[in-house]
Parts: sequence; C-alpha cells; structure tokens
Amino acid sequence: MTPPLSRRSVLALGAAGLTTLAAPARAQDFAPGLLYAVGQKFDKSFNEGAFTGAEVAKAQFQRGADVVFAGAGVSNFGIFAAAKDGGRLAIEVDSNQNHLYPGTILTSILKRVDLAVERAFAEGRSGAWTPGPRALGLAERGVDCALDDHNRALVTAAMRDRLEEARAAIIEGRIRVADAV
Repeated sequence: MTPPLSRRSVLALGAAGLTTLAAPARAQDFAPGLLYAVGQKFDKSFNEGAFTGAEVAKAQFQRGADVVFAGAGVSNFGIFAAAKDGGRLAIEVDSNQNHLYPGTILTSILKRVDLAVERAFAEGRSGAWTPGPRALGLAERGVDCALDDHNRALVTAAMRDRLEEARAAIIEGRIRVADAV
C-alpha cells in the first residue's frame, strides 16, 4: 500500500509544477518564488490573513519573483491580489481557483479528493473496501494541475508539452519526488 501524500509532497509537486511550467518556455523570463505557511492558524480576522499574504507576496516580487506558489490558506486571497496588482502570477493549491483572478493564476495544483471519495464508495459497493490510508498520486490523477479558460492563455504549448513529459517521468520513476516527512 502506498503511504498517503504529505503536505510537503504536494508542495514539492507544486514546486516541480511551477518549475516545469515556468522553465521550458522562457526560463530567462521567470523567477519563481515559494510562499508557504504565511497564514496563521489563529489569524485575528479574515482580512488580516489576506493583508499578510499580500505583504509577503509583494516582498517576494520585490526580490525578483515573477510567480509565487500560494499555499497559505486565507492569505492566498492577498497573494492573488498582490500578483494581479503587480502584473505577476500565482499558483494555487488544493482546488481549482483559476476563476478568482483570470490571467493571474498560472494554475491550481489540485488535490482530487473527489476521486478518492469516488474510489472509496466504489470499493464499498463491490465489497472490496478495507480501512486504512490510501494515496492517489499522479498516476491515479489524485494530484494534477488545472488548465481551463481562465489560465489557458498563460500556458504555452511548449509548457504543456514539458509538463506532460515531467508527469510521465514522475509516474515512470525517472524523476523521484522526495518526501522529507
């Protein structure tokens, strides 16, 4: 049985996706930045988290980042706004939020919980379900990148081709995604 993906694995996949999406088309034009754990578990208010995210994203942009990976809960709203205001890009994690800032969110790294639930119900119906952790990776499409009308113009054909090459290499084991946890 494959162990479940940790948050760090998903972020590693997102960082790999960021590099894959940004690097092949015009590597000299992009400077990636990674934002993680900007939001606090007990933010005083919704607005404070968004404000903090925007401030940290602006600092990353001032340091030269063109793309930030927003994995910081409520702070993401501020990160997206800062990216839009600065003419930069952001990558979301967990669900497809490309529609929130069309033309600003390069992609959303998806955790396909819907597929996990569907699989569990199918196993239950067939009598094959057993308790315990499950992991759905790239091969099972348990994690993925969102490409839709809100971000399609940002992702060139060369970038899509490179992403598919990287996806195949990870699935085949030619690229190993380390899990530090």
